[in-house]
Amino acid sequence: MKKGVLIFFAFIFFIIGGCLITVYYFLNSFYKLDVLNNLSIKESGKDELVLKITNLEDGVRCGYSSKDSSVATGWVDVVNNECQLKVDSNLTDVYIKKYNVFIQKFAIDNLVVSDSLPKKIYLAVNDSTKINPNLTIIGNKKNIVYKASNNKVVVVKGNKLVAKKVGKTKVKMTVNDSYSKTFEVEVTNLITKRPKKFNKNKPNLPCNHYSKVESQKIDNILKSKIEAVGGYGTRAAVVESIRFLMLDFPYQVEYFFENGRIDGGMHNADGEGRYYHKGLYLHESKFKDLKYSFAGPAIWGCPLRNYEDWGTVFKKGQYKPNGLDCSGFVSWSIVNGGYDPGDKGAGDNLEDTNEINDIGGEKVDTSVKLFKSGKVKAGDLLGVWGHIAIVAGIDDEHVYVAESLWTFGGPVINTYTFAEAADEFVQTVLLDDYYKEDGLYTDMWY
Repeated sequence: MKKGVLIFFAFIFFIIGGCLITVYYFLNSFYKLDVLNNLSIKESGKDELVLKITNLEDGVRCGYSSKDSSVATGWVDVVNNECQLKVDSNLTDVYIKKYNVFIQKFAIDNLVVSDSLPKKIYLAVNDSTKINPNLTIIGNKKNIVYKASNNKVVVVKGNKLVAKKVGKTKVKMTVNDSYSKTFEVEVTNLITKRPKKFNKNKPNLPCNHYSKVESQKIDNILKSKIEAVGGYGTRAAVVESIRFLMLDFPYQVEYFFENGRIDGGMHNADGEGRYYHKGLYLHESKFKDLKYSFAGPAIWGCPLRNYEDWGTVFKKGQYKPNGLDCSGFVSWSIVNGGYDPGDKGAGDNLEDTNEINDIGGEKVDTSVKLFKSGKVKAGDLLGVWGHIAIVAGIDDEHVYVAESLWTFGGPVINTYTFAEAADEFVQTVLLDDYYKEDGLYTDMWY
């Protein structure tokens, strides 16, 4: 009798165990434990993430747990073969429940929430750049691999891109073997590799040198570089505009006395010694953006009638290549950083109102002590009577000043010791309150 009972219960146990195993594999046959390959962030807000899990079957419910609570919560049903969970960055585990019978737990340790990779990167031949994807990841794993589709154009060395020859290639970033994103890299001869020192022997920009397509591409390159340092409306964007025109652009834009400002000048001129628009003034297609013309229009490098008498170089009525005067260059740099400094020039007296040094910020006397204090940054203004300049870089001993004068031939970067700069410029305008955001600011460009 006892033997028969044991056999009976063994039989029942065998049947139940077999049923459980069958149910396990039956339920699991709908879902192959690959949820992490089908998991992504659909939306990323300031305080909330929407987690999307795809390729799920009917009858499945999804939930999650976090660092704040190990209990599975937030259960939602599958809709159109996917679950959408509202979670935050404390997410630790995701749960899959099938017909309220089976629960599978998946630890989250390598989920990419966001990145800041650009759609396109431009490089000059022989130039290089480090990729900064600025990843936000839930978990601790972060293995990043980059691969170029054409190694003859760009060679990838770790997170560094090295440009070899003119052309285009795709570069794929893969994170933790589960997240990938592709961006384009174009190597172009429209810009030069950024030098450590300003090239004072750059050739002057010829008239009508660039086609419309080339002009637009140069503007796109500038825009991409601004986006790479934090985007418009940052100090870094203004500084990048200065450095782009001074260091990356292969030609010297010449000096031209302004023919008058739109609002503040007697001739109401736009694009004549000044240019109030984003991008470089390199093609006649830009004429449609001009507000007023007096002696023009004429793009940079093309002859324009001058109305100033200055030494032996500028005579009234002569035609000179159009370019930028001192406040025109500073205004152009600030406009291309995403700000509107207004229609301002450099007055004969630093106490004048409605001049470029009045856009905002703190006005202080220029001194060696000020430069050594660390308060002066690239993007700040330096002024002397009738002249305005903007800082392109600063290190422990020198300040690198971007300024345009007819004696310099147009916008250049001059290197001053702190003592030389304090002797040359009377006033410094510290613009932290004006820019508000630094972006990816750097004191120097190398």
